[in-house]
Amino acid sequence: MVADGFDPPIILQGSTCTVEFDGARCAFRYYTPFQKHSVLKALNGRSIPVTALAGVEVTLPEGGRWGALRILPRPGADPVADVLGSDPPEGLDPYIVRFHRRDRAMAYRLRDALAEAIGATPMGAVPRELLPRAVKRLKGVEGTAELIGRSIRIEWSSGDTPTVIPLGVVEAVEWCAEKELGPYRVRFLVVGEPGRGLEPREDPHTLEVSVVGQAESVLFVATVRAVLDRSWSGLDIRAVAPVRAGETFAAVATRNGVRVGEIGTRLRENRLDSWEISTWELPPHDPMREVETGLLAAAMRRAATEGAGELAVWVLDVPTRRDRLERQGFSLTGEWREQPRDEWLMRAVLRHGPVRRRREVPAVLGDLAPRRVRWRRHIVARGLLPVLGVVFIVAAFVLAGLFAFDRTGLLAAGAFAVMAWTGLRVGYRAERLSRVRNASMALRTDIRRPVLFLRSFQDDAQAAEPSRLGAFTSLEEAVADVVQGVGPFIALDLGRSAPGAARGKVPADEDWRSAVLSLLLRCRLVVMRCGTGHALFWELRQVVALLRPEQLIILVPTDPVTYDEFRRRASAVLPHPLPDDAADGPVRQRVAAAITFTYGWHPTVVSFRFGFPRALLALDTRIALRLGPVLKPLGYRRNVHWARRFQVVGLLLITGWLVVRFGLTMQDLSGAVRKSRDLEIPEFP
Repeated sequence: MVADGFDPPIILQGSTCTVEFDGARCAFRYYTPFQKHSVLKALNGRSIPVTALAGVEVTLPEGGRWGALRILPRPGADPVADVLGSDPPEGLDPYIVRFHRRDRAMAYRLRDALAEAIGATPMGAVPRELLPRAVKRLKGVEGTAELIGRSIRIEWSSGDTPTVIPLGVVEAVEWCAEKELGPYRVRFLVVGEPGRGLEPREDPHTLEVSVVGQAESVLFVATVRAVLDRSWSGLDIRAVAPVRAGETFAAVATRNGVRVGEIGTRLRENRLDSWEISTWELPPHDPMREVETGLLAAAMRRAATEGAGELAVWVLDVPTRRDRLERQGFSLTGEWREQPRDEWLMRAVLRHGPVRRRREVPAVLGDLAPRRVRWRRHIVARGLLPVLGVVFIVAAFVLAGLFAFDRTGLLAAGAFAVMAWTGLRVGYRAERLSRVRNASMALRTDIRRPVLFLRSFQDDAQAAEPSRLGAFTSLEEAVADVVQGVGPFIALDLGRSAPGAARGKVPADEDWRSAVLSLLLRCRLVVMRCGTGHALFWELRQVVALLRPEQLIILVPTDPVTYDEFRRRASAVLPHPLPDDAADGPVRQRVAAAITFTYGWHPTVVSFRFGFPRALLALDTRIALRLGPVLKPLGYRRNVHWARRFQVVGLLLITGWLVVRFGLTMQDLSGAVRKSRDLEIPEFP
């Protein structure tokens, strides 16, 4: 029986915290005006029931001015207190109230009332509402951890391969802090892998967090622990003796005494460090996936205990089962087999190596040297371009100064303008070629996941032409300028480099299909240009099988014949047919629209057509305006494209102002010259 309520409640005000007790609950309010990211700020206003408390104590040093009232929570009652531990850093304990000596009478009164209420309260169920909010994503110093279903995915800022930790092999999650202001460390203790003596920055199971992530790190660990401690009523999973030949482990799941599932594992290709699931029986109706989760966790734990580094499973229907298995910590490997059925291999990594400090280039991507930049091209790119720009401006000045527009002045100004414009195009092209990189170099210098460009090689010559009449860039270069905000833009090629996507070639001893599959598993986005090549539709089939719908963008040309052929053949691959009017656009701009996809592979047409005056914008600007909202969920950085555009616009404005200013000056000078010629010279006697 809970003690009778107090009216008014007992209130003890401390230096950084005030506690209010009404006989049944304690409400805490913290003063953290200068600690925006403090864990106490996140816990402000919590009301703790008496059933979650175990005791209370008051300490008042003799002769001291400040005392402390500490409330002891029951073990397992408060997830935040369990994360902070029994001895949290100074200033992070949410259950301590430091009061002034003059308030000691109120502190003793509160202590006695809490002790009486705790003693009169029977041990009941632990409340679950003490976690302020669930945090499933934590940004650290060296990477970002995210809770996805029953797995933890850590994306490293160094560009190293992401670490995926299945919760089935996680024994516990620790949070520790050397000081109150950090750094803080979140560590996942994996079965079979005790402390290996690695530095925190090299440990694949440890994420270091700065003081900015103090509250988020504590709540993240509490959220992960809640998922780990989740139990299913009536479900019992126990290991049994294997009955099939070659099996290394077997387990059965029973619910209320009835058998509902079974799992069995064996060595994969007779390797001790690699296990695969050989038998897997699940109930037809399991909406919460409890049996599947429990059996997988049991198999993972046994494999990790025996020293296996991975657990693999062959799946038949990838589009429907991939998401479920990824939430358990599995990922596609790119391997498939046709016998006995067309199946794909998914793998859960149970042991991870140290985190490396630089990105590794995929082995299937050979080095493709960029075009040799000769010294003449350097001169053209770095010297002739600004010189011809000045010549163009001077030609405009002459044209503006010759206000009378006589034939000689017009011909001279026109000749200068044509020469300068041609030189500008040559210089701009040379400058683009001087900045061409290969795919290996692009992946080493950019830590983000790449954007893969798929197209038919036979259409490269047409795509290299200017995007429209008078334009400086091609379609591929315009697309590259935009998608660089998502990641490095790479493509496979036969052995040449060109402006736009960074090229890479497949080594002679490697199958190009394996190279494409390996890159698809690493990329963040795929940009595909419509074509009619047979290999392009094989690549489209793999994209649908391996990636999510929002990771594919198809560029639609203005040629209706090419698009109709692509649409007809793609209907056999895509779950829903492509729209038939996507190629409606002006022929001069090379690309009419883009097709994006939503959940279930439903296509959506994003047109690049604009009305006047926005139709005068460059193609890359129109693509950025249309596809910017689509690319935002993929981490699109707008400043990568728009910063350069603002520089160009600023340069044009300054140049225009100089042209007008100098033109007006030339006009005044030419008028003065004509006026002086018209003056009659007086004759002197």
